[in-house]
Amino acid sequence: MEIVLNGDNISCETDFYNELCSQNPDFGFYFGRNLSALKDYIGLLDGYTIKWLNHNRSKNKLMGDYDKIINIFLDRNENILKKELGEHRIINLILC
Repeated sequence: MEIVLNGDNISCETDFYNELCSQNPDFGFYFGRNLSALKDYIGLLDGYTIKWLNHNRSKNKLMGDYDKIINIFLDRNENILKKELGEHRIINLILC
């Protein structure tokens, strides 16, 4: 499965969550739209390919939050590999 995030629509952390939720309704009403909630819900994205178009525009606007978001994805993948849950569950994050 694939999610496409448009960096032109992401100028703050809330915009990132809104863009993500619009692409994946599994996050639902109770998703908290913050870094802690992303850590809690990240497993819903196992096996997905996420293309973040115009990510540099988002990076410039999000500043430190951009790195925190990226690190959540990297940490999830590291945990999948450490626990040998299967490489098919890796979240393929493509920054374009």
